[in-house]
Amino acid sequence: MTATEGRHAVVVGDGPLAADLADGLGARGYRVAPLAVREVSRAMFTDALQRVHDEFGSIDLIVHA
Repeated sequence: MTATEGRHAVVVGDGPLAADLADGLGARGYRVAPLAVREVSRAMFTDALQRVHDEFGSIDLIVHA
């Protein structure tokens, strides 16, 4: 088991960099939730993060690309 296995990450963005980051984190053991968004309200973003948290139980890392 690696130090990243069982950890949860959210990758925010809709470009190739976000996709590459999500793939790389997943390959290293993270469970990844990609949020392919451009411009949303703070309330919409908070709601999306809450849904991910509810599904994963925790969020260890948020990356914006």
